Amino acid sequence: MLSLDEALARLAAGAREASITDTETVPTMEALGRVLAEDLHSLVDVPPADNSAMDGYALHAADVPAAGTLLPVSQRIPAGTVGAPLQPGTAARIFTGAQVPAGADAVVMQEQCEAADGAVRIQVLPTPGLAIRRRGEDVRRGAVVLARGSRLTPQGLGLAAAVGAGRLQVLRRLPWGMLVQLYGQVELRDFSEPVANTQAGSLDTGETENNVLLLRLVKDVTPDYSVEVRYGRYRNEAITLNDFYTKNIYAVGMNYRP
Repeated sequence: MLSLDEALARLAAGAREASITDTETVPTMEALGRVLAEDLHSLVDVPPADNSAMDGYALHAADVPAAGTLLPVSQRIPAGTVGAPLQPGTAARIFTGAQVPAGADAVVMQEQCEAADGAVRIQVLPTPGLAIRRRGEDVRRGAVVLARGSRLTPQGLGLAAAVGAGRLQVLRRLPWGMLVQLYGQVELRDFSEPVANTQAGSLDTGETENNVLLLRLVKDVTPDYSVEVRYGRYRNEAITLNDFYTKNIYAVGMNYRP
């Protein structure tokens, strides 16, 4: 008898010999669970421009020689907008994620500022680069963000979308599903009502549980499968998933249909 390690080694060797190399391109939104066929390189810098790490005021650090300096507010820059170049000696009201205007080299959080009529008092001494997320700080354009062979998760798809990949090159799906032997009558029973003692012994809940479990596992492996009866009462009859709840099926095979 083979040991577990020997059996696993044989399976791994067989899988290597039958490895899939054919590829296809699919929309990123439809690539969940697929395997990348090539490295994914970022098409953009992330973030795409210097932006504010918090709500506050963008300014030129040299314009605040001491804590308590009062600066006029020359503009307001919400996230998603691009402000005008900063006027010398002024501050710009800015919000998290908004692009830092040209001429500003620091952002002071609003909790360290005191708003006045058309102006703001800066209560700290800022330094250049304060609270600014630099262009490409997270991901540089051209960098590999997902490696070839990666199985695509929801997080991976989000990353792909963030770097501008609307379509992904993935390996073709397996050309087969898996063979599953299901025995006994497949039916879902409702146990919300009391069961008489004379009936309890005839209820095989284990078979029902296994049948439903195996069907769902096959569906997760390859969504594009058909079900054909191999043996039993409905031999060679194509059936649907719903038939498992109404027919007395003894054994079936799951076959992938490309």
